Amino acid sequence: MGSCKIGPDLYQYTFVDDCTRYRVLMLYTRREAANTLDFMDCVTEEMPCLLRRFRTDRGREFFALKVQEYCIKFLPNKLASLHVNDKVEYSQKTSKYFYDFLKHI
Repeated sequence: MGSCKIGPDLYQYTFVDDCTRYRVLMLYTRREAANTLDFMDCVTEEMPCLLRRFRTDRGREFFALKVQEYCIKFLPNKLASLHVNDKVEYSQKTSKYFYDFLKHI
């Protein structure tokens, strides 16, 4: 799970299941703990199975106390280990190309 800026005042939150490659994407105007909670609600509702762990990109929004109340283990990526979160990074890059393409239409 991760978040990235894809435009002015536009952030994409991304969840990719390691096993099934099932993706959940949401767009928000800010990157903050309240949006992270909303996104986690959406992910837990959309996934057909119980979630036990989230791999994150070390974003501060994932470490808020309210987020920790979900009782789901968080596995923050080691520093300088982008390859560990490659599924999310690839998904975000693909989405960014898509949004850039839409700007030129």
